[in-house]
Amino acid sequence: MQINLTPIHAGSRSTASRARRWYAHRDLLGVLNETVIPETSTFEQTATTILHVTGLASAAPQTPCPRRGRHCARESAEAAAVAVGDS
Repeated sequence: MQINLTPIHAGSRSTASRARRWYAHRDLLGVLNETVIPETSTFEQTATTILHVTGLASAAPQTPCPRRGRHCARESAEAAAVAVGDS
């Protein structure tokens, strides 16, 4: 299975005019089980489709809690330290 999500350029700023330049209507890969996300799909619908088609919807999280990865845990610890310092 493949999903046709062509990135503009990693790290580049997306603009409507840039998106219009690279967009080609019904530019399909033509591979077996290709998933086409309609233009009318909302962000939530698109994300849900991608999660289900790729199997990520049922995949185990890579951290004990996706909201409590190393970055978030560090931010929470820093916020707690500031709160204690304000007391």
